[in-house]
Amino acid sequence: MNNPHNHPGPLEPDPFETPVNPYQIPATQSDQWLMAESPLASRLARLGAVIFDGIISLLITLPLAYFAGFFNRELGAEMTAMEEILLTLQGLVIFLFLHGYLLATRGQTIGKMLVGIRIVDYKSGELVPLFKLVGLRYLPLWIVTMIPFLGNFIALVDALAIFTSERRCLHDLVANTKVIEA
Repeated sequence: MNNPHNHPGPLEPDPFETPVNPYQIPATQSDQWLMAESPLASRLARLGAVIFDGIISLLITLPLAYFAGFFNRELGAEMTAMEEILLTLQGLVIFLFLHGYLLATRGQTIGKMLVGIRIVDYKSGELVPLFKLVGLRYLPLWIVTMIPFLGNFIALVDALAIFTSERRCLHDLVANTKVIEA
């Protein structure tokens, strides 16, 4: 008695099973964090990371600025535009010295590492190249903040943009990044 409904025919694919691509390169364990969709970093974690990074930068930058005489010239309004630019470049060099390796290899600054968050590409969730992070995410805001009055206003708008539903500041929008839990 052959029942056509019980006939063992070709198996139909399970609609709940993820298809396996035989041509896909297997992911290593170190790549697993790149592929997993992580939740967005909290606003408080991002604030904590900025505070940690700021304290670390100040502990290095302030003594250098003091011994170079920048404080006395700044207080006496004797600082030239070139000295302001050099001070900013000094800050950039210190920033890259402190955070460059971590940003390039993990998408983190020291502060982001301490609070457990990282910067990734907005669409792919992968690490962002260091030159893109510095050139689009950090440098434009640093340059804009040097513009009297307007720079401070833009920095404020940048920081307040964290209160959007995507929790992305202006510098995230410019660089097409997001900050996620590590």
